[in-house]
Amino acid sequence: STLQQEIGSFDLLVEEIAAATNGTCATAKPLTFSGGKIAEFGNTGGADNEFSDIKCATGSKSGSSGPQLYYTVPLSEGKSYKITVTSDFSSFFYVFSSAAACQPTLIESDCASKTIGVWGESPETMASGSIVFSPTTTGTYYIAIDSDAAQESGDFKLEISEYTAPTNQLCGSAVPLNLTSGKASVSGYTGGSKDEFPTLTCGGKYKLDAPQLYYKVALLAGKTYRI
Repeated sequence: STLQQEIGSFDLLVEEIAAATNGTCATAKPLTFSGGKIAEFGNTGGADNEFSDIKCATGSKSGSSGPQLYYTVPLSEGKSYKITVTSDFSSFFYVFSSAAACQPTLIESDCASKTIGVWGESPETMASGSIVFSPTTTGTYYIAIDSDAAQESGDFKLEISEYTAPTNQLCGSAVPLNLTSGKASVSGYTGGSKDEFPTLTCGGKYKLDAPQLYYKVALLAGKTYRI
């Protein structure tokens, strides 16, 4: 510490770990579906930083300067897949086709629309990020778990599952909700949905130009509702 009064208890752990063998694009680990799902655990600590200039439209000024691990997975045209990474460090992951041939310039051009950040901070504050990816060509695709700083590494979980898009992506196909004992609740996921009206602001400052799902419910005059 930097102050004499900054004292206290601590735990120090030194642990031998086996270095991952899939730290380069050429040594990507193949994954296979079981029951339409994949769940893979990993740790980027000690892995290589193969391509430090790849940004994949994340907005990172330092690029992908952290260590990364690579995986391959067979995906089919006409299907959609939900890809989720949960990590205890500030990571991002990106998807690119085998047509990129592990060349950084081709990876950069292919992954720009298929990336997302995961802003975890510690093992106690795991965070997750997801994308829905619908390949236009059947083939092998790469998924890289990366970060933008050499010190940003740690544990993560990669999950991939076949995804069926919801039917209420358009206003005309809104799903009806029925109040039971004065209440109605629903859970959903907007990833991969359409953005029907990208110029809407609904009185706000910014355009609502992200995907949405629609619901409709019958409300009575003279009643007050909390949404």
